[in-house]
Amino acid sequence: KVSNKKYIFRYSEADIKKLKNLDLDFIINGSEKVLKGEILNVSKLGIISIHHGDNRKFKGGPGGFWETYFSEESSGYIIQILTEKLDQGKIIFRSNFKSKDTYLLNQINIAENGNYGYKDILNQVCEHGAFPLEEKNIVYSNKVNKTPRFWNILLYLLKLSRYKKK
Repeated sequence: KVSNKKYIFRYSEADIKKLKNLDLDFIINGSEKVLKGEILNVSKLGIISIHHGDNRKFKGGPGGFWETYFSEESSGYIIQILTEKLDQGKIIFRSNFKSKDTYLLNQINIAENGNYGYKDILNQVCEHGAFPLEEKNIVYSNKVNKTPRFWNILLYLLKLSRYKKK
């Protein structure tokens, strides 16, 4: 069920009951929706989700764009256990790497690297029955980036054209 806010999704009681009966160790959230409510307590370890961006600098999206827009040297992602608080999950994996020159290449790089993060977490759960320890004392970015506006895209294209001329 999608709430009044289009980005929030809540499962029905019937679906929650079905999922609880599966006795799942954890769930991977592959959607862009924000999950709220009882779904967060359905599995033993919780629900994990990837955030395409270094949340110490960038919250919101699109993943990989703002890093190239602001000419950041590095891009990254986190994998977190979801909580009721938006963008404040328990971070169990973080990775940073050199930013690519363009938004699309950067976005692809972040997505591909995210697969390795999930693989590491799956290995950890198989070996130890638990997620890696969560990060502590994280300073989050307070600014939430949104879909770029026309002028952001225009400026990005101008920067890109100057870069390509060099």
